[in-house]
Amino acid sequence: MQLKLANLVYILVFLLSSVLSAANAQPSAPGQVLKTVTLNFNSETVIQDRFSSIRTARFKSIQEWVKQNDPDIIFIQEGWNFRGIPSMIVPLADAIGYDYTYRVGEGFPFVFADSNGVLVKKSLQLSQRTSFELPYGKGEIGNGNGWVVPLGANSYAVGGKITLADGSTMYLYSTHLISNGEVGAQAGLEAIHSTIMSQAHENGENADQVRSMIAGDFNSTPDAAAPVAIRALGYQDTFAEAHPGLGSDPRACTNCMDPTVPYFDPMTVSPFQFPKQVSLGGSERFDYIMARGPQIKTLASTVIFTRPLNNVWMSDHNGVMSTIAVGAVPSTVSYPNPMRDSDNTEKTLVIHLNEDNLYCGSLWHCSTTLPDADISASMGITFINETKGYVHLKLKGSGHIWNQDHITLAPAEVAAFFFDPNESYEFKAHQLFTRRKLYGGLNASMK
Repeated sequence: MQLKLANLVYILVFLLSSVLSAANAQPSAPGQVLKTVTLNFNSETVIQDRFSSIRTARFKSIQEWVKQNDPDIIFIQEGWNFRGIPSMIVPLADAIGYDYTYRVGEGFPFVFADSNGVLVKKSLQLSQRTSFELPYGKGEIGNGNGWVVPLGANSYAVGGKITLADGSTMYLYSTHLISNGEVGAQAGLEAIHSTIMSQAHENGENADQVRSMIAGDFNSTPDAAAPVAIRALGYQDTFAEAHPGLGSDPRACTNCMDPTVPYFDPMTVSPFQFPKQVSLGGSERFDYIMARGPQIKTLASTVIFTRPLNNVWMSDHNGVMSTIAVGAVPSTVSYPNPMRDSDNTEKTLVIHLNEDNLYCGSLWHCSTTLPDADISASMGITFINETKGYVHLKLKGSGHIWNQDHITLAPAEVAAFFFDPNESYEFKAHQLFTRRKLYGGLNASMK
């Protein structure tokens, strides 16, 4: 009886101590969800945007978008100068209350500047901010804060370290890969990863526990050498993870240059960009958010800015927004995961400038007038010069014409214009050194 009683007391004491230990134990750290965005912001319109009207509209729109969508991390490439500041990253960070780091890759004060950078919420404690030139660069004159004269096509990485809610760290780098084609792109991504691992080692971190994100415009399709190489180093292509089998789908394009499809971006061949963008292309995914490390899972990823905001396209690139879980997060919470942020079915109106519609069959009357056309204001009108001569285009109307209202096209060159909605416009195409002219009227709707 005494033995049994002693055993019972022992069991009761063991159970009581287990309950007390569980009550006093620290709960496991909760997971964290990070909403991340990358966008090549397009610097090409800066030189012709003398009064900053295009940049002001785009800046207002991105500021509103950030406040509505509340991303935690924003990666920027080709961030233009704005209101005397070398990079729009600086006033944007001030307007939305984020920490930031940036580097100018090329440009002159008050004229033109092109920068890469990262913005993060202040709660993420951005630190160890740094930038460095990637392999195959040609060097430069100047500094990365304000003015830089590049001696060739140079790629840079810009970023730093953040601290997550559980005290662990993550490294973030933004890049625009333009040095030496695919060879340079692959070498650039590998150099960024190597730098991250060296940085983590110097911080005393275990290599197996390092978390990182590399994002930006890689100028590479998903099956090209650079994305393949970075995936081989353990990085997840977050968009492909969220949409298995659709990573190379044309609808996932971020560089959308095909005017025959509804996901065409007129900014890709908009007039007066620097350098000129007057050649047609395909529908390709060039922009990525790559994530690496333990307990990282992609919850959702969407191609964004696929329609104008406040009547203006955000860039000649679409952006990418990926929602990423770090650690354990409730499986009961779901996140919207559309491939694109709009379901546009409208197309741009394509005008082929050729010997048929520029026909001059009379000695005295040498112009052709097309019937008035109803068009989508946001998708606009695209002209393709199929003649053997130069054609000058001039548009006018009751609303604003984006980005410019005129251009001269050499043979095989292309230009797209888009408009303020619910207004009327007209165009004139004149083949230079001839009497051949083409006229047309446009009714730009909210389509």
